[in-house]
Amino acid sequence: MTLRTEFDQYLGHLGETVPLSMLHRYPEAPALRALRHDIDHDIDVALEVAHREQQVGAQATYFILPTAPYWDDPRLIDKCLQLQDYGHEVGLHVNCMAQWVGGETDDPEQTLQDQLNRLRNGGIEITGISAHGDRRCYEHNISNYWCFEELRPTDPYGEENGRTAEGPMAADSKHRLNYPKNDLLIRPDGARYPLWSISMAKLGLEYHAWHVPHDHYFSDSGGSWTRTADPLEQKRGSERWQVLIHPIHWRAEGRRYFFLSTARSGSRWLCEALNQATPLKARHEYILNQDFHRGETSYKATANFWALEEDPKLVQDRLREAWEELDQMKGDYAEVNVYLPTFVNELRRIFPDAKFVHLHRHPAHVVRSLMDRDWHDTPEDYAHPRLAKADPTHLSQFERVCQYVAETNARLSKACDERIDLEELTRNTESLQDVMQRLGIPFHARLGSHLCKTIVNASKRQAFKQPEQWTHDQITTYQRMVGSAAQTLGHSLTISGNSLRPSPEAIGFFNRIKQWLTRHKLSQSSERKPTETDLHIDKARVKGANCDVIHEHDSIVIRPHGGGKHAYLILGGSKWQQASKTRSGWIVIPNTYIKGSVNVEIEEGGNVSVFAISYGKDWRQIYRRQLGGLNKKKPQLDFSFQPHPDSKIFDIALYLSSPSSHDTAALTFCSLKNKFNKY
Repeated sequence: MTLRTEFDQYLGHLGETVPLSMLHRYPEAPALRALRHDIDHDIDVALEVAHREQQVGAQATYFILPTAPYWDDPRLIDKCLQLQDYGHEVGLHVNCMAQWVGGETDDPEQTLQDQLNRLRNGGIEITGISAHGDRRCYEHNISNYWCFEELRPTDPYGEENGRTAEGPMAADSKHRLNYPKNDLLIRPDGARYPLWSISMAKLGLEYHAWHVPHDHYFSDSGGSWTRTADPLEQKRGSERWQVLIHPIHWRAEGRRYFFLSTARSGSRWLCEALNQATPLKARHEYILNQDFHRGETSYKATANFWALEEDPKLVQDRLREAWEELDQMKGDYAEVNVYLPTFVNELRRIFPDAKFVHLHRHPAHVVRSLMDRDWHDTPEDYAHPRLAKADPTHLSQFERVCQYVAETNARLSKACDERIDLEELTRNTESLQDVMQRLGIPFHARLGSHLCKTIVNASKRQAFKQPEQWTHDQITTYQRMVGSAAQTLGHSLTISGNSLRPSPEAIGFFNRIKQWLTRHKLSQSSERKPTETDLHIDKARVKGANCDVIHEHDSIVIRPHGGGKHAYLILGGSKWQQASKTRSGWIVIPNTYIKGSVNVEIEEGGNVSVFAISYGKDWRQIYRRQLGGLNKKKPQLDFSFQPHPDSKIFDIALYLSSPSSHDTAALTFCSLKNKFNKY
């Protein structure tokens, strides 16, 4: 939690606290200690304070400031309702006279009514107000409560002159207001406003904070107890206390969380959940891709993951850069990332005080989702982590995916401090709240009540069968490669009530078959090298759209027409949505995959995406896969992919999104090879 430990000391010393309205409703009751919070800056910090107070049974009043940035938060009403759910009172931190003197409104009463209506229409009960000490109050000698007729004293000048904008008498000249003797405010533009002219009763308001009966007033205004006594140094007795604590002053040094997982384990969903219902600022796959998120490049570094694995210095530089950025950040931070597990040891070295959390999902569901996302569809899958303990050329795609899932979960099981299960997180709101509490993260139930029913980043293509429908061979492979890791994580071999465990006879039979195939495959692979066939690129077939295609001696120049239309170049002569029935693209040869490399010279600021497009038997596009991106800093892309299993031909496209007519890209080199699949 981001609150300083001293805050608990004050809660412990104050004991049972009440909202400020109790001082108003029970003016004679002794020993009431009313706790008040003016939310001048950050409502999310206030929610964390409210959560903590609810845990220890304290109650308080939270005053919402209409001129604070959070007033425009689309979830303001939900956050105020969450304050009420925690058992606290919500009031309005009045700033209408500062708005008037600043020229933001000509009708303070209507402004107040509009502000109250917004909160009340959302279900917030408002009966109390407190005056905000806006800097404009001291610049123009005005208090935000001088407008209310019920608060007018018998002798306004004698009783109000020398007070602060909030109400107490000022101890220093810097915060001392000079009351206008004629009871009239004059704005710099000459506009006049009579004081004590707005009825609180008409607005449905019962009390103003400073005017409720109390014996002692304590305030941490400015971040310290210099203007009043420190309540921690005062003995509790039968006197009535009003204690003002500004939540923003009690924020501690931020904590750092790293939620690491395999891909397709709910990382994007978790990031959304943390941002919406906890105090943490969470980012998804930010580290390693900082320059992309800052808009300095058009491609993510993790898109060519093998290049990262081959450049330890670059990885270390990115991690150190992240440390420097987070060191300057206030509040708690969470990085949710599926690529950092490869570098988790270096990450722990640079962030030794961070909490590392292993997010996992039933591995069988992860395997299925990764198969649908084309992970490791070729042995040379440049976009995803290398397998550490197996030769990918001797494995099928299903085996490679299983190996990735097993290796990543095993690595995180050893490296992380905590472990959380996606199935438990998404079971219901109570379960999600329990998991967050175990991690020491406040979870606001109202703000997160919708999360368990929310699906984030679902797979659009679901061609691979559900685990319950896997073949015996797939089940045996999964059991052999992932079973141990799954059981370590607490996952049984049962999905939706159906066992994934084949019969012992089937396991023995398939193990014998697999051993024979492995021996046979290894003996064959030692006798011959993998087959590669060059695919010829005919410049005459290259076709462009929304661009001019200029053939030069050693390159093909792409010059977009501009006008906001996307431009693209297709190397095999197909169109984007449809291939030609005659001479277009390359025929898909069974049991092969495509390996290629492309080099493009790009003008400053230009960006090119490379796509593989699969066309079906009717020559129409049935599948499109982005292979990577190119720009001036990254002119070359190595890639590999398998065409869609239902495709007849495939093609390669270079795509320029909404380019200007000044952008130019020159394709200087491209090679394509059909590689024999050895599995």
